[in-house]
Amino acid sequence: MSQSEYVIEKGVPLEKRQPYKKGRFPFDSMEVGDSFVVDKNQYKNARASAALYGKRNGKTFATRTLADKTNVRVWRTS
Repeated sequence: MSQSEYVIEKGVPLEKRQPYKKGRFPFDSMEVGDSFVVDKNQYKNARASAALYGKRNGKTFATRTLADKTNVRVWRTS
């Protein structure tokens, strides 16, 4: 894109942030040792969400594929 495609505007107020949206995974309710199961199709989503939640809140999580190979369990580890 060339510079001429952008319009610079002055005096536009900064919009407020959207309020915290509770995610689909129950990280905020978990204590150390708690876990939950997700479908393997949700694995990447759950792992990324756990990592981000943990980084923002000083907690850690671990994920493991279960023996049935169709589900993944997410644990809170600290």
